[in-house]
Amino acid sequence: MKKVKKFYSHIHAFLCAVIVLSMSSCSVVKETAFDAIADSITDPKTGAHVFTREYDTEPYQINMGGIVKSRKAQKKQKEKDLLENYDKIQISN
Repeated sequence: MKKVKKFYSHIHAFLCAVIVLSMSSCSVVKETAFDAIADSITDPKTGAHVFTREYDTEPYQINMGGIVKSRKAQKKQKEKDLLENYDKIQISN
């Protein structure tokens, strides 16, 4: 009977250790996965990153300023290309 109780106490101690280690590694895996996902999300029109953070210790923020600036720059570039190619467009019509 003592061998069975001793065996179960070892299993219990081992499971507690595994749970503690898995909880810490789970948070590391979760943080790494979230970082990878947040870095891969971009604005479909301009390709600018949606989530940014200044330092690794700070939480992610939505990069509204960067998205607006990149969309304005893209719009200006499109208008500039239209003006440059206006003569070519008129000749083909």
